[in-house]
Amino acid sequence: DNVFAAGRALPAVIRPYAFRVPGEPLSMYFCVRSRGFHFKFRHDQGVDAPLVVFVPQYQYPDRQLLTVEISDGRYEMNWAQQTLLYWHGGKHKVHTVCLNVHKITKYQ
Repeated sequence: DNVFAAGRALPAVIRPYAFRVPGEPLSMYFCVRSRGFHFKFRHDQGVDAPLVVFVPQYQYPDRQLLTVEISDGRYEMNWAQQTLLYWHGGKHKVHTVCLNVHKITKYQ
C-alpha cells in the first residue's frame, strides 16, 4: 500500500522547508513543478548550530538526481531523517541553500 495514495494536493503540501535556522530567515521558495527549493538567511553570530532543512523523500525519491548548491561552507545529507544540515563558512553575511532535481534526457 502507498501511504500517499489518497492525497490530492500532496506535491504542494509535502515540501522542503527550513525548520531550524541559526539566524534570520530572509526568503524561502519552493516550485512544485520543478521541485526547486531556495532558502536564504542571515546568520546570527551568537548561534553555533547548523541550518536544518527538511528534504522529503516524497519530492526527492531518487537521491542521485538531487543537486545541492550552497553559498559557502559545507553540508551533510541525512537521508534516514530526511534532513540536510548546513554549516556556513563565514565568507558571506547572507547564506543560501538550493535544492534542484537534475533532469535526465534520453540523450545523456
